[in-house]
Amino acid sequence: MHLLTDQTGLDIVLQIHVDTNDYLPRFMTELKNQRKTLQMRGFRKGEAPLSLLRKIIGAEKLVRILDETLNTTIANYMKEHQRNYVGNPISLSINPPIDPRVDQDYVFEVLLGEHGKIVNRLDYNNKIFTRYNIEVEEDDVEDTIKNLRLRYAKDPIEPTSDETLEADDVLAVTLLELDANGEIVSNGIQSDVGRFTLSQITDPAWNEKLSSLHIGDTIIVPIFDLFKAGRKEVAYSLLNIKDETNLDTLPTHYQMTIDRATRYVQPELDEDFFAQVYPYAEEVLDEQGFRDKVREELEIFWAERSETANESDLIDAMLAETTFEVPEKYLYELWRRDEKNEIVKEEPAYTAYFEQAKKQYEWQLIVSDLLKDSDFDPTQAEIEQEAILMMSEQLRQMGYNSFNAQWVNYAKGLLKDPKQVQQIQMRLAQRKAIEILRSDVSIQTANISVEEFEKLDKKA
Repeated sequence: MHLLTDQTGLDIVLQIHVDTNDYLPRFMTELKNQRKTLQMRGFRKGEAPLSLLRKIIGAEKLVRILDETLNTTIANYMKEHQRNYVGNPISLSINPPIDPRVDQDYVFEVLLGEHGKIVNRLDYNNKIFTRYNIEVEEDDVEDTIKNLRLRYAKDPIEPTSDETLEADDVLAVTLLELDANGEIVSNGIQSDVGRFTLSQITDPAWNEKLSSLHIGDTIIVPIFDLFKAGRKEVAYSLLNIKDETNLDTLPTHYQMTIDRATRYVQPELDEDFFAQVYPYAEEVLDEQGFRDKVREELEIFWAERSETANESDLIDAMLAETTFEVPEKYLYELWRRDEKNEIVKEEPAYTAYFEQAKKQYEWQLIVSDLLKDSDFDPTQAEIEQEAILMMSEQLRQMGYNSFNAQWVNYAKGLLKDPKQVQQIQMRLAQRKAIEILRSDVSIQTANISVEEFEKLDKKA
């Protein structure tokens, strides 16, 4: 047996040559020992031909023997070359394929990776970042109440093609990309997932124009000019585009067909409705209390969005201006395989996933670097509180407006899972790293409306 190594940066390829005499004596001995007690049809006990045994039961034995040989060789290499390895060795190839019937040499290629490191980090002292104070206005409260009434509406009906559309009808539309001449682009953007109400159209002229349409009508629209929502949200919800990299270059004009409309009987602003939306909020007893609660929830939501946007700005700046050395080949192979080393993520979709995952890995390198001289050591109480916060964020994203003692107990119960604990500790570590970053840079505050903030298309 002999070993060749090829190291590029932090990626190490081991080429392990296993000769026949490295495995064959043990393989044959095990077969002979098993043959002594093996009864096979057509042969006396212990007299089955070895060539037949190699074919029938040899594969499992040979794979095990070769695996043990490889593992010992790799372990000895890693012990001799003590480095900060990341993850487990990855088997890249076996040549020729394992065949228990043939006496042959094998060449195994195994990939190792050393932990990434920071080569040069951003100097923060002259950096200025913005934290937005997002002001919730009365129109935002009204829009939210309108959406809540739609969500809890009952008894939907579908207007006929002869009926005039109403402001709160939920329209289902098909959008087809158009070229500069107004012609449908072959293989262009096509989406039938769009849903919206006429009340969401902020341009008065377009609101009036669309209000005159009926089911089945078709019209050309500048889709990004119709709504106050940002470009990213419109692209995601109406055009079904989830990739944010080329939003600014998306076509602006589309042929829109109104496929159908759904009209709901909306609930009145009464105690039954208040109890549906906020079943655990005892202070919501009348319409003013309900409006105050909606405003409170909105202020919490937009404060969280502002916090996330500021964090994203800091992280993006750090990643853009920090130089890393990472085991790129190792990470590429690691993240595309499952626990059985089977490739489960294929190109071309995997490339985008890999680039995003690599950024997350590089950010964790920055977090570790920022925390190495800190006193970061979260207590059990802090971990429990973070679990509750994480659960409340998830529930709010799913549209739940209340968080009671039952959910608190459920959140604490998550801590029985080591993976959940690790995730929560990573959240706490990131928050501590952001705290350190903010102490090193200048943060300016800017007042901004919800509509203005959404147009910024900040990550959140």
